[in-house]
Amino acid sequence: MIGESHPIQIRSMDPWQARMLVADRYRHGPLLLAGDAAHQNPPWGGFGANTGIGDAVDLGWKLAAALRGWAGPRAARLVRARTASDRASGRSPRRNTTLQVLTGELARPELVDDGEAGTRARLRGAEAIP
Repeated sequence: MIGESHPIQIRSMDPWQARMLVADRYRHGPLLLAGDAAHQNPPWGGFGANTGIGDAVDLGWKLAAALRGWAGPRAARLVRARTASDRASGRSPRRNTTLQVLTGELARPELVDDGEAGTRARLRGAEAIP
């Protein structure tokens, strides 16, 4: 990815898979879900962090409203999390264009070549960028 060969030593591996999951509900009795317990998004686009921060803010005022007795039983957080997941995954018409840029075309070592292979690699990379 850096354009040059460097020796590396792999000390351990932890398999990882991008997740696009949203809980069916965010509340069951007194139990409230937020953050990764409520939704998981792939890291590109910042949707996971932004949705988690939104959860914290939203949950804060809803807890205060519940403690003061004027909170309703429904929450809009679930809809927002599903929208964020759809955008991050590319399922939404307003998809995350970052998803398109994270391609193998931008990690080819030929990108730095001066010859014809480099020219072709750069053209393929340019086509991958919206």
